[in-house]
Amino acid sequence: MKKIPYWVLGIAVLMALAPLALTIMGYMDPGSGPGVLPGDNPSLAGTYGLFLSRNLATAVIMILAIAVRSPGMMFNAFMMRIFSDGFDIINTLAGGGAFPISYVALIVISIPAAWVLWPMVMTTSYGSNSG
Repeated sequence: MKKIPYWVLGIAVLMALAPLALTIMGYMDPGSGPGVLPGDNPSLAGTYGLFLSRNLATAVIMILAIAVRSPGMMFNAFMMRIFSDGFDIINTLAGGGAFPISYVALIVISIPAAWVLWPMVMTTSYGSNSG
């Protein structure tokens, strides 16, 4: 198995710990969590709770990918973050919200990591097309 570069692991740790910390903060005090604007009244029983649980799930998947050091699992975890944050941008803009630069930053640091992992995934026995 190829060794995952340390800088990719560093980004993976950031992509696991940041959503984990923000999710815990959101569960403990819904008014101070991620994506809450002044005057909002977020409810854990509504879409805000779904947003937090989705972020918690992606953090747990990234933590598992780091623990097993699997390029394939880590690639999938990065792709999950790229797509979920990308769709968050589309949703925010479609809803008339301000441009969410934080999501763009997460995507920008995830793309190079996924790019480096892709050849590792394709050269493993489960990722190649050779029989």
